Amino acid sequence: MGAITNITLTDAESTPVTHTFNPARQGLVGRDSVADFEDRAANSGIAVGFYKIQTKFSRPSADRKSYKVGVKISTPILETVSNSTVSGIAPAPTVSYIPMVSLEVVIPERSSLQARKNLRKMVYQLLNDTTIVNMVENLDVPY
Repeated sequence: MGAITNITLTDAESTPVTHTFNPARQGLVGRDSVADFEDRAANSGIAVGFYKIQTKFSRPSADRKSYKVGVKISTPILETVSNSTVSGIAPAPTVSYIPMVSLEVVIPERSSLQARKNLRKMVYQLLNDTTIVNMVENLDVPY
């Protein structure tokens, strides 16, 4: 079993920023192993704006003969606020919206290491495929 460590990802800004997601929580929820990570520097370090990665690992059970790996990343965008209130005190930061991705990988108990490697690599390539990139970035419908 690997030790929990930071996860480092680079964004797509014109001057790319490297985001370091530090472990924030790990443990068991029922039979599932979970670990959460936070980029505490995102959105100027305002807690409601931390970028987050949530992971979940589920082992097979009597009624389900496969492992499940869940990964979710969320990158909150904070509401733009001004300090033009009557009291002169700026309102508390709030989340405007949250772009996110949620991925679930289902791995049958019988799968080989090579089958798992193939799946992971294809997912990586899929997210870089022109059709998928255009759907996500340009909101283009494939046809």
